[in-house]
Amino acid sequence: MLLAVKAGQKHLGSQTDFQKLDNYYLRHRLSNSNLMSWRQENKKGSLQDNPVSASDGDMMIAQALLEADKVWPGHGYKAQAFKLISDIKKLESNRSAKIITVGNWANKKSHFYNVMRTSDVMPEAFEEFYQATGDHSWIEIKSQMLTYLQQLSSQHKTGLVPDFAWISRQKQASPAKANDVATKDDGNYSTNACRVPMLLAASNDKAANNIVKKMLKFFKQKE
Repeated sequence: MLLAVKAGQKHLGSQTDFQKLDNYYLRHRLSNSNLMSWRQENKKGSLQDNPVSASDGDMMIAQALLEADKVWPGHGYKAQAFKLISDIKKLESNRSAKIITVGNWANKKSHFYNVMRTSDVMPEAFEEFYQATGDHSWIEIKSQMLTYLQQLSSQHKTGLVPDFAWISRQKQASPAKANDVATKDDGNYSTNACRVPMLLAASNDKAANNIVKKMLKFFKQKE
């Protein structure tokens, strides 16, 4: 959806293209929420939704809807975005740690409530949510999640961060260990963390820029 709206901005894509993707999102929202099922499986000729969400996907959908409202106003995209942003805050955030959780399943009753996926640190998205809604808690989440990311970055001379981290009651971030959350690479710079440089570079936030510059310096040494 983000790619479709960016194509629309450059007149390389149409509102019809975007609407097809939006329709898919609308058809596969979780029951009683605006969050999207993170996976659909083809069973007996029909798509069945996995009953859990993925926060990174939901945030990108919300970003796309906000931008689509600017490119193609009058289609209800902003209203959709507001509903989704509200549910992200309500169902995919840890208010105490000030983080976005990995999904709606990582609630207060879950062992994973204090897990942070580094690719959920999306400063540009948080800024856009604040600008759209006026809800300052998005700025607080942005600041705190960047603080956690900086803690992880400072633990290694490369500046690379792991896929997942545990957040303590003292608001300290420590890398997950193998198979803590999803795979043997939970504590490594892997399939989730590889998106972090792009997500940080999209923001003008000073803290985000400092973290990504350290990572890029390491990458440049590997040319």
